[in-house]
Amino acid sequence: MYLGVLPSSPWQHQRIWPESPEFCARAMDPSLYEELARDCDAAGLDFLFLPDKHVANASPPDPSIADSWFEPITLLSYLAAVTSRIGLVPTMSTTWYEPFPLARQILSLDHLSHGRAGWNAVSSHPGLEQSNFAHRPATSREQMKTRHAEAVALVKHLWESWAADAVVADPEHRRWFRPGAVRPVDHHGEHFDVSGALTLQRSPQGRPVVVMAGASDSFLRTAANDADVVFTALNDIDTARTTADTLRAFAAEAGRTGANAPRLMPGFFLSSCGFPEFGSSSEQQVRGLHFHSPASSDPASGAHVAADMVRIADKAGLDGFILMPRAIPEDIRFLCDEVLPELVALGARPRLSGTSTLRANLGL
Repeated sequence: MYLGVLPSSPWQHQRIWPESPEFCARAMDPSLYEELARDCDAAGLDFLFLPDKHVANASPPDPSIADSWFEPITLLSYLAAVTSRIGLVPTMSTTWYEPFPLARQILSLDHLSHGRAGWNAVSSHPGLEQSNFAHRPATSREQMKTRHAEAVALVKHLWESWAADAVVADPEHRRWFRPGAVRPVDHHGEHFDVSGALTLQRSPQGRPVVVMAGASDSFLRTAANDADVVFTALNDIDTARTTADTLRAFAAEAGRTGANAPRLMPGFFLSSCGFPEFGSSSEQQVRGLHFHSPASSDPASGAHVAADMVRIADKAGLDGFILMPRAIPEDIRFLCDEVLPELVALGARPRLSGTSTLRANLGL
């Protein structure tokens, strides 16, 4: 069972913050995220997953909402220096980022972390975010879809613009790379024109891991070709089994089977203290979309949560979960201290064995 975790995200900061005195005191303290990243790294989680959006949770600002979260690349670059094994997956939207700087930023993070970077490749519904990018003309949904597809393909092409053995670093002949081993992408498409190669060499893991989020059949067909990990919202086993079967069938059509097939990892909403009978509407909406720890007002046990995760994954044919803690930092500590050891005891998670790349940790 592969596991990612959200150590921070806009929705987590919306309404639940009053329940965590530590979050209230340390929301913008980088040492909080350093501690959580170290805990997750030591516990053996596969990756940190950082959602993002370029707008506050409410407009005009709502004083009851904790609109305080870091830009993902910046935070994960900081956390790369204090971790050794865990993957680092920022969200970057093809609606707002150009492919060349996006590819360069992700690949830089990959080198800084020795091959532990991924990219949550999303497009953004313009909505309120458009107001913060007013110089950009508004686009239709179809234009956003084609722009996203072109951007993902172009980013991958840029990551491969240096051959794996391009760098020779030969001072005697004053040669940094082999002639012909760095290839300009020379891309001229509907949405982008990019000529050059990237400014840094091939990834330590071949290329960064690509995560995509969605659920429709058309999305699953796209993800079967382009994604390494599929993050989706599922809340019942039958639907999850159908989704898993559909994704794997599409992947097989694309020639991706076994270790080359994308990993299906839906969200799992986690709470160490159970759930209040009447949570906020935003919390109820998130919980209603995802598998979650027992819906009780009583505290959860690590053994119970772990057993439930194994049961769901086995029956639905899932590769793992992306865990969405309800309260930060309390539920991440519960995950590391109580749930992960139970998963190892159940044989669902391996015992730690040194450092590796994110791609290797996910068996890709």
